[in-house]
Amino acid sequence: MSQRPLLIFGCALIFGLFALLGAAPQIARFEVWLAGLDSRASAEVRISVNVTERFANT
Repeated sequence: MSQRPLLIFGCALIFGLFALLGAAPQIARFEVWLAGLDSRASAEVRISVNVTERFANT
């Protein structure tokens, strides 16, 4: 049995719970970021840029 349907259901459940808790803006940013990923290398670069920007803004 494939675990993909279970993974999709789990992700949808987690996002739904976060949305109920008022985390919709953070989820939207994460979804946009996730949609823009095209490889592991670009993911690592984007993570480091996001962390740098977050600490620069504090």
